[in-house]
Amino acid sequence: MAAEQWFALSGVVIGGGLSFAVSQWVERGRRQHEQSTRWMETKFNAYATYTTDVKRVARYARWLATTGPDVEGRIRSVEQAREDLQAAEQDRSSSFERVVLIGSDDVIQAGNRLNAAVWELEGPARLGETPEADVWRSRTNAWLESLSRFHSAAREDIAVPRAKRRARTSTSVIRADSSE
Repeated sequence: MAAEQWFALSGVVIGGGLSFAVSQWVERGRRQHEQSTRWMETKFNAYATYTTDVKRVARYARWLATTGPDVEGRIRSVEQAREDLQAAEQDRSSSFERVVLIGSDDVIQAGNRLNAAVWELEGPARLGETPEADVWRSRTNAWLESLSRFHSAAREDIAVPRAKRRARTSTSVIRADSSE
């Protein structure tokens, strides 16, 4: 009888141990999934903030460089627009630092290219120059291509499924001149 009780007791102990081990394994997987989800949300927010800031810089640069109507529908003085451009550039710089801290190498590389492209738009605006329409169009197209590559790298990094997207043109985001 003592041997039968020993087998029963050892069966309970082994079953309890296995139950504990399996529940710990499942809990660990759940925690890893939650942490991964939090990181994906953090990355998404950083990437979205950065692209919004880049677009703001491009809008103000367009307004200053082409002296066209403000894309946001508000008329500003040139001085106010330059101040807005400076603030937008500071926001872009800060948001890119978050991208550098948490982004993949491909996202950071695409962000560096996008920064260079937006600076090409911003340069004439800061200097008070009005570039030729075809020069502006070329810079805008380079900026759009860099933006598209950043979007692709960010989608890849946060595992957004691929979807067929309509290609952007320079007139769909920033027009080369206000008469188009």
